[in-house]
Amino acid sequence: SSKKRFHVPEQFIKFKAIRSSGPGGQNVNKVSTCVEARFNIAAATESAILPQDARDRLMQQNPNRINKKGELVVQAQEERTQARNKVIAK
Repeated sequence: SSKKRFHVPEQFIKFKAIRSSGPGGQNVNKVSTCVEARFNIAAATESAILPQDARDRLMQQNPNRINKKGELVVQAQEERTQARNKVIAK
């Protein structure tokens, strides 16, 4: 069976800037360049944004990234800027 791709509207993703442990030299201690993205899987399924089969696939493939609240949590800190890390986190 072929897997369908789906797009999550950005308003369903919560972004938060946190301090990075990645590249950035002295900037790491001063600027929050790491971006954390949180997506509430249960709420998206209830509001029909996320099809049930996609929800099941997310839960199976990412068990260590889903917290007790049912949020898929992704962190991006590869880049030196918050804006570029936000693009990666999406």
